[in-house]
Amino acid sequence: MKLIKRFTVGITISIILLRCDPIDKRLVLANDSDDLVFYTMSPNDSIRGRSPFFHSYKVEQGDTVWDESSDLLLADSSKSVAMIGRNAWEKYINTRCKDSTLRIFVFEKNLITKVPWDSLMSKQLYTKKFAYKVKDLEKLNWRVEYK
Repeated sequence: MKLIKRFTVGITISIILLRCDPIDKRLVLANDSDDLVFYTMSPNDSIRGRSPFFHSYKVEQGDTVWDESSDLLLADSSKSVAMIGRNAWEKYINTRCKDSTLRIFVFEKNLITKVPWDSLMSKQLYTKKFAYKVKDLEKLNWRVEYK
């Protein structure tokens, strides 16, 4: 009886692990500048959604502590941006993005901290915009560099 339970548990765990979607974290954003920058991605040519500055920092004992898990890139750093699923980035870009093109908007710290987010969206203000198709990202080895 114990052998059957162990076998059943083993099979169940194997099925669960096999069904888990892999994480596609090939897309790497790199900040080769001397200051931190913020980014947001869009399936079209419009800045939308919530501000990448929103909840990106806290102040502790008078010092600003940046949350590296938010949509910011520290100076001279890079990070992988993950999507769940096998080949998730290709699927997202080819099925959800207008003209099968991913747009990445970058905002320098001075811009995003001094201009309200709703104004940035309404005026479509940003520091730099990247627009890539899957074939472009493949040529770049899925690494987008801001300089």
